Formats: sequence, structure tokens, C-alpha cells
Amino acid sequence: MRRPGSRSANVPVSTAAAIPAASDDGGLRRAITPGLLLFFIVGDVLGGGIYALVGEVAGETGGAIWSGFALALVMAAFTAGSYAELVSKYPPLVDDLE
Repeated sequence: MRRPGSRSANVPVSTAAAIPAASDDGGLRRAITPGLLLFFIVGDVLGGGIYALVGEVAGETGGAIWSGFALALVMAAFTAGSYAELVSKYPPLVDDLE
């Protein structure tokens, strides 16, 4: 339930300016600009490099590679617990996010 005077998050978003209309000849419209394509390619190259690096580390450490993932899981659990405690401590502020 929303408190009186709180800000509303239900703001209509216009997508007409962001997505150009399809052409009348039945062809496809361009949705990915050259800049977005460049970012996509750079992300693929960096992502592939990260997976290759994990493979090299696994070759060096053998079965101990999972210890890093276990540590990341523990840290993520502590972070989630901290956020859950923060939200439970200040429940009136959560209403503004809905």
C-alpha cells in the first residue's frame, strides 16, 4: 500500500522515439546500430578471454578451482544477508520502491 505523498514509480515510458517504425515495403528495420554492434563484439571478446583465463587457472590448480567459487558464494551470501537486514530495519522506505 502506498503512503500519501510518496513518489509513484508508475511513470509511462515512451518507446516510440527509441524504436523506429518498420518500413512500408515489408523489409526489416535496423534495430542494432553500429555503435551497439561494436559494444557487443567487445563484450564477446572480453567474455571469451575471461573464460579462457578460468581454464588456464583450472589447469594450474586442478581441483582447487572450486575454492574461488565457494569463496565468492560465501561473500555473496554475506552481502545478501546485509541487504536483507537493512531492508528489514527500514521497512517504510521499501514502500517507495514498489
